[in-house]
Amino acid sequence: MADRSQDLLLDYASTTGAILGFARAALSKLAPKKFRVNGLTPGPIWALVIPASFSKNKIDAFGTDSPLGRPGQPCEVAPSFMFLACEASSYMTGQVLHRNGGDLIGG
Repeated sequence: MADRSQDLLLDYASTTGAILGFARAALSKLAPKKFRVNGLTPGPIWALVIPASFSKNKIDAFGTDSPLGRPGQPCEVAPSFMFLACEASSYMTGQVLHRNGGDLIGG
């Protein structure tokens, strides 16, 4: 899920917002039943959707505006999913991990 949506990916951005809203709303219903609800919002991560969706110029510039100056790789996001799935995150709920190259998230 991207933190800053691309106008080219309107359907993706809309779905991302809906999933985040659902996860946050589910927290209050599920925490008393001992379910944890957390999320992960990757920023510019190099994935197959990038060359399939962007022009050559946009592909070349993809992720360069992040504070780290490059797109992330899937292997840099995967450990966060593993963390959320394991016992190490058992005292965490209602949180979102931002793997986004250093973009500050407001709100």
